[in-house]
Amino acid sequence: MKTKDSRWKIISNVAVLISIIFVIYELRQNHQALKESNLIARMESANHAYTGSSLMRQMIIDNAEVWNKANKGIPLNEEEALIRRMISHTWYFNHGQMYEQAVHLKDERLIKSRISLPQRFVPLFPGIKADWSSVKDEYISKGYEALVKPYEKAFQNLINSNVLKPTHSTTLSLNETPLTNNNRSRAVGGG
Repeated sequence: MKTKDSRWKIISNVAVLISIIFVIYELRQNHQALKESNLIARMESANHAYTGSSLMRQMIIDNAEVWNKANKGIPLNEEEALIRRMISHTWYFNHGQMYEQAVHLKDERLIKSRISLPQRFVPLFPGIKADWSSVKDEYISKGYEALVKPYEKAFQNLINSNVLKPTHSTTLSLNETPLTNNNRSRAVGGG
């Protein structure tokens, strides 16, 4: 009887051991699947960011003269102001989506990079400031509020560094682009 009980104990212990090994194996498989899923998500995120950035670059190439005028603070006509607005909105919402993807991936380094992007982008393309007021509320409603303060700080830095002055009225109501000191006299007919 003892040998029969001993055999059952050994069999049950072996079964428990096999179960534990199987659970460890499954955990490793799940961990590997999670790593692969994260890699796929990162690849998709990079693809979306690349697509949005490519679209914006193409819009700038196709409208380089207008975009340059907007960034120099030269007054725009109604059609040009519309082009500037579309390029700016494309930038803002592409940036918002890149931030959202970084948050989704829970990548702190990438999140910080997305939040700091206005510091690098706004000085290069100050013309986007003209359209900030039309996207700010939607930015907040879409969950991009972490990007609001960096944009506002970058815009304030432009004003403080004398790159942008407060908007002067022009003949067209759609023109919201501020003038730089260099272009102010030419724009008002002075030289």
